[in-house]
Amino acid sequence: FQVRYHLAPPFLARARDARGRPGKRSFGPWMGTAMAVLARMKRVRSTALDPFRFTADGRLHRHLLAWYQTVLDEAAQDWSVETAKTWREILNLPSDIRGYGPVREAAAQQAMTHYDALRQKLG
Repeated sequence: FQVRYHLAPPFLARARDARGRPGKRSFGPWMGTAMAVLARMKRVRSTALDPFRFTADGRLHRHLLAWYQTVLDEAAQDWSVETAKTWREILNLPSDIRGYGPVREAAAQQAMTHYDALRQKLG
């Protein structure tokens, strides 16, 4: 048998699936070496040397990080016994943002919508 990796890199996508996501492509055993190289490059993530910083996922990651830092500042200023439950729910929103590409974008959009509703509840 031979190991095959089925991935959907957006920059190599030729077609879209039924949900509009990039179609998956099959890659051979050499992809294991490429994955090992990427794993060793973990230290450069979110730095100026990150080769993926200008991709849509990289921009979304930076946007979400900045948003969450702002939310933490707001929570620190507004936290009280009455608002604690709502703030806990807001601060837990990033745990719902998972996946890559369109999956992550949809999860982030849903989390932002939920955040807006909870923020309205706080006043």
